[in-house]
Amino acid sequence: MPASNSKDHLKQDLDRERGLWSSSGAESSERVPQTASQPETAAIALTSLSETAESPPSSAETPASYYPPKERLRRMREEQYESLDESDRISEKERLRRLRISQANRGRMPWNVGRKHKPETIALIRRRTKEVMNQPEMIAWLKATHKPQLHDMDVRARISLGVRLAQLRKKAGITSDMTAKEVEAALKHAKADSEAEAEAQRLQKEKAAEERRLKRESQALDKQQLKQQLRQQLKIQQKQERQRLARATAEALTKAAKASKATKASKGKGQSKTASRRGRKPAVSHEQAAEMAEEESARQQQLQKALQLALRLEDALSTCKANVEGLEQSGDISAIEHAQEVMANAVSHLVRVKGQVAHLQSGLTPNQQFSEEEAASLARMMELEHRRHELHRHQQALADNQQCRSSADDSAKSAFSVGHPVLDVEAHTSQ
Repeated sequence: MPASNSKDHLKQDLDRERGLWSSSGAESSERVPQTASQPETAAIALTSLSETAESPPSSAETPASYYPPKERLRRMREEQYESLDESDRISEKERLRRLRISQANRGRMPWNVGRKHKPETIALIRRRTKEVMNQPEMIAWLKATHKPQLHDMDVRARISLGVRLAQLRKKAGITSDMTAKEVEAALKHAKADSEAEAEAQRLQKEKAAEERRLKRESQALDKQQLKQQLRQQLKIQQKQERQRLARATAEALTKAAKASKATKASKGKGQSKTASRRGRKPAVSHEQAAEMAEEESARQQQLQKALQLALRLEDALSTCKANVEGLEQSGDISAIEHAQEVMANAVSHLVRVKGQVAHLQSGLTPNQQFSEEEAASLARMMELEHRRHELHRHQQALADNQQCRSSADDSAKSAFSVGHPVLDVEAHTSQ
């Protein structure tokens, strides 16, 4: 209720009370005769009236108009509240709220004690505050009137101690009060624990880096041994093919000579000069030998290309496996699936190339020759051989540098993110 209404009600109650007291005083004065010749009697009557006002009568004879206005209003409120049913009565919280509001309206306490803004009011206050603070005039006024005052050393020390104490309590869950010495001792203990934990983490990182280095060295050694084995196998195959080609050429020449001799013996004298001249010339046998030699050389070239492609695919497959292991540590699911798909594609190409190598080594022509895409892929692999070695050295140097600066997961990500070999394998194999 507003303050003016409460004041009006209080004035009305006081006027009504004064009227009641004045009427009761008049009745008592009527009972006591007052004359100018009897001043003592009038004084006695007034004295008895004041005594009656000071000493209340018994509860049975107490009139309702005896109590002061505030007391009568309080009693009336209590009687009205008690006369209500349980469902109509207000809660204690609501009663206290109304009491605070009434006291605030009467000026007995600040208006905002125990009261809160609504969420809409809070949002409105914040919005208007932001609007005002973003005005250029307000910003200029704040800059002009702002006078920063720095803390002295004592205040800084107290602030630092309070901050450290708060951090320590938050970390250790301490709720009791502590002295400065206890705080310093606890901080030293916490610092020692943190240093020990950091040292343990550093040793763990060094151990993980050493394990990765050993694993990388073992993989490189296995890859080098595989390359050497494939090179030796290629040399042996080339030597065998050269020997087979020489034997095939010699056999073809021998067969051609025998055929020419048999032709000469079987032919009679009635042959024409042209036919006898043709029979004497070994041109047909030499052409057949040349065709066979060309076929053998073509087969040898195909075998050499197939072995080289198998070597490249083995290298690419080992690189894919290493990349999949590194990507599993990073947790990138899409990259892992892509790398596995590329690895499966490389495996299928490798199986196909090994089948061609087996056909060529057995002296048979493979059913499926190298396609144009495979030939182009092999040519690109041969051209990019030097670049691949340079990229591998760059990746290894970058991985060593990252291992000294970051954790295991970060080093794994950085080692496989620069010059991604999976993309190179995909470009060379999945045409």
